[in-house]
Formats: sequence, C-alpha cells, structure tokens
Amino acid sequence: MDILLDAETLLQRWQEHPGERQELTALLDELTTLGQSAHLADLWQVDELCEALLDLYGAVEESSLAVSERFFGEAQRAHEALIDMLDQIAAGQEVDPQPQRLHALRELLEQGLAPDAMGLVRSQGEQPGQIAELGDATRALQRQAHDSEVVELFLEEARDILEGADQALARWASDPDNGSALSSLQRDLQTLKGGAQLAQVGAVEVLAQELELLYEGLVDRRYQPGSLLPGLLRESHALLGRLLEQVQQGQATELVVEQLAALREFRHTAPAPEPQGKPAEPASRGRQGTAGDLSGGRLRHCRKCWCRAAALAGRPAQRGGGGEPAARPAHPQGRCAHGRDRAHRRPGP
Repeated sequence: MDILLDAETLLQRWQEHPGERQELTALLDELTTLGQSAHLADLWQVDELCEALLDLYGAVEESSLAVSERFFGEAQRAHEALIDMLDQIAAGQEVDPQPQRLHALRELLEQGLAPDAMGLVRSQGEQPGQIAELGDATRALQRQAHDSEVVELFLEEARDILEGADQALARWASDPDNGSALSSLQRDLQTLKGGAQLAQVGAVEVLAQELELLYEGLVDRRYQPGSLLPGLLRESHALLGRLLEQVQQGQATELVVEQLAALREFRHTAPAPEPQGKPAEPASRGRQGTAGDLSGGRLRHCRKCWCRAAALAGRPAQRGGGGEPAARPAHPQGRCAHGRDRAHRRPGP
C-alpha cells in the first residue's frame, strides 16, 4: 500500500511538470516492485494492471509516446484501481479484475510509435511535448532546407530581374513606340513567373503571369495603352517588389487580388489600336536591340541560373521546340547567380 501511495504522489508531481523525467523513473521502479510482489503472491489481477502501466510508462521513457491530459487521467484511474484491489485483499475479499482500465491503457499505448521506431521529442517547456518518428522528422527538415535554398536562389535572381524590368518600363512609358522595351518587359516577367513557380511563391507567380499576358498583348499590338496604363503597371511592379521583400523577411505575402482584377479589367476592356504602318518589333530582336535593352546578349548566363534552380527543385528545365533548354531572359543588371557582372561594362570607343 505504501508503494502505491508513493506512486500516486509521484504521478501527481509528474503531471505538474510533464517535461521532467525524475518522477517517471521513480514510478517505473515502484510499479516494478509491486508487480513482482503480486506475481509471487499469485495476484494476477494486480500483476496485469501493473504490467499495463509499466508498458505505458516505458513507452514514454523510450520517447515513443507523448503524455497528454488523457494520458494522466487514465494513469490516475489505473492507480486508484490498484488501491481498490489492495483494499479488497486487506478485507479478505476476492480481487476484481479491471478490464476497462486495461483497455484504456492499451488504447493509449497504440497511439505511440512502433516499438522498432525511433522518436523525436519536440519539447514545449512545461507543457507536454510531441513525439514524431525520427525518419519523418529528418525528411521534413531536409525538405525545408532544400526549399529554402531554392527560394534563396529565386530571390537573388528576382531582384535583379525586377530592377531591370522597372528600367524597361520607364523607357517604354517615355516612348510607347519602343517595341524593344516591351519585348524586354515580356521576357522579364516570363522569367520571374517561372522562378516563382519553382520556388512555390504563389503570389509572385500569379501577378507576374498576369503582367506577362498584358505585355504580350502590347507587343502584339492587341491593346491600346492609354494614359492610365503606365501608372497601373508601376503599381504592379511596386507590389512585386513588396512581395519579394516579404518573402525575404519570412513574412506572409499581402493579397494581390485587387491588382490582378485591375490588370484583367484592362486586358478585357482595352480597345484595339488603330492599324499603323510600322509593325511591332518581334521579341526575337533581344540581341540586336538598342543599347538600352540589356537582355539579349546575356541570355545564356541566366539560363544556367534557372537550370540550377530547376535542379534544386527536382524538376527538369523547360525545353524549347528544338530539344535545347528554353531560353530564359537575362538579368537586366547583367548579373546572375554565377557572379558575372556585365551591366557596367561599356563598349569601347
């Protein structure tokens, strides 16, 4: 009886500090002694309930089961049942088995990890911890590290792309007939969309896609720009910049629904331009464009960056119709992840 009373006190102290293990070790010792005595005395009812408690406490000691309010409640009821059994023995009565208590303890035990699995305890201070299978936890950490590397590479490239796109937008806003600037904008937003898709940054992906579609329509002369369009485009570029900064800081990205709606409204309601004699400059003139178009000459360098990002994400790089990797637009500032910097090189006299 003294052993059981001591065990009940230990259980209460353990419940107050579930992160501590001193009381658990003492409980295992006390119940082992009680179970051995019950076995020698042929008190099988006491013996099987002690064994069930020892299995439950042993699972916690091996980090294959986490404690909870239900855990402590069932353990407390099992201890009280043991005390009732000893009272029956002292009164010379037949000891009643406790199948309900045994069933409840075994249900708790089934919630733990398999006996051959290794667990990882996530400590929560004074609160009960959580148990995770070590292999699953390791794989989850590896995925997080992998995803983090892809996102880091994307952010490194995306900032340069957006900066160059801002410059191309300024050139086009000052000269709406500048087809080279429009082609550069379309390629930049296509590249940004692809990188965001690899890095799984949804807000940037959908906004870049909507802008790409709009620039494509302007290149093909399907839309009449109008006086309000440059301001809408500048707002969209600014929003992209804020989204990239929020991803960099690990913050939740802001909503882009209103901006998407404004861009789509323009695409669906913009009138077609009047026929002109001068055709739109094709997008393929990137390498032969004006000196302000910095994209075409470095296309092959940025393709290496995006192929590396695709490899990190476990996806094949996109391919063009000829079997070669599809060309990605270069960084408007002339830099890629390989550290090459060509934006500040100027042609000789």
